[in-house]
Amino acid sequence: MRKSNLSIIKKSMVTVLAVALSVTMVQPAAAAKKKPSLRMKAYYLVEGESETINILKNGTAIKDTTWTSTNEGVFTVKKKNKTKAVITGVKLGKAKVKATVTTKTGKKITLTSKVVVDDDEWADRGGSWKTAESPEIDNALKAIIEKASADYAKEFTLEPIALLAVNESDGQTFRVFCKKVPVMAGGKAIYALVDFHANLLGEATVSGILESDMEAYGTGNASGWNQAETPVMAKGEEKYINDALNGITGVNYKPLAILASQKLRGTEYCYICEMTVVAPNQVPSYGLVYVSVDESGKVTLGDTKKIFESEGDQGRSNTDTALIGSWTYMLENTLAFTYTFKADGTGTYTVKDETLKFTYEADGKNLTIHFEKDTNPEGMKVPYRIVGSSLFLTDGTGSELEYKKS
Repeated sequence: MRKSNLSIIKKSMVTVLAVALSVTMVQPAAAAKKKPSLRMKAYYLVEGESETINILKNGTAIKDTTWTSTNEGVFTVKKKNKTKAVITGVKLGKAKVKATVTTKTGKKITLTSKVVVDDDEWADRGGSWKTAESPEIDNALKAIIEKASADYAKEFTLEPIALLAVNESDGQTFRVFCKKVPVMAGGKAIYALVDFHANLLGEATVSGILESDMEAYGTGNASGWNQAETPVMAKGEEKYINDALNGITGVNYKPLAILASQKLRGTEYCYICEMTVVAPNQVPSYGLVYVSVDESGKVTLGDTKKIFESEGDQGRSNTDTALIGSWTYMLENTLAFTYTFKADGTGTYTVKDETLKFTYEADGKNLTIHFEKDTNPEGMKVPYRIVGSSLFLTDGTGSELEYKKS
């Protein structure tokens, strides 16, 4: 690839389209075969809030668009131009926005998305985390975890151990203490804090993974420990941890689940706890607390290990874990363009024999890439969405190109 092509990649981030234009001087035929679509399947507003929505043309020549709300008592819609409109929340409820597109050939296409108007409590879309009523992983949650984890099956498995917290915003997000087991032989199984999100459309995704550096019990050097059959503390186990923490000052401990135990002149227990330093504006963290019970029944508090931050995004990566892996677009079945995103926020972009290194951030809507040696401090920002094994990147014209997970 010539330097001019690399320059195009860095400056425009029209993804494959820009490079394809520089190589073939024509737009990829695949983009023209797709029908136009609204960018999101669902939009979320609060009363009085407005948001601009737009149509992804996907190569379709649009002559005009008529926008309508199925219930103007819930939200209104006002046309900006043939591909954009502004929706405004009126009162709590659900309705649909319809865009009736007229193409330049006279064909009419109706596009529909759901609009949900919430109250002000959820205006930041962040909701609030609440400690789970029980750490047990029920069948419904197991199904969500299995569905959300499918994309990572070639790299690692996530074995749920205990449900720690729930956030009911745009569906539900479940914070689960998991064992992360690599598929590669000889890899080390570790503990990870994983957020599984189930939205109102029935879709399930992994919205965050925070790894510890701690080897999981029952494996490798930690083989002397036995993982508990259930994370729910039995009465005796609950009494041991409460007795051990009685009188402790400086840190507030909230026992959430029993993780493991081992026999050592009595029994040593390991508990998953939420820990908060007693001081203003302190952020809680998740950790492990060890309690020993000797043969006479004497309870002794052992080590405490802080292994995860627990509130907001403290200590969490700004990487959308659904991106992790390699994604390839084939131009006319001859030229491959491949993005590879790694969990540490780095990646590569490969065309033929040329490879560019980059760092990236992704928030579930926008992808920002900083190529190595690029002088632009803001990097390149493009909208994206992931549907199953497809990554859709949007160029400056509003068209999308589909990369397949490879």
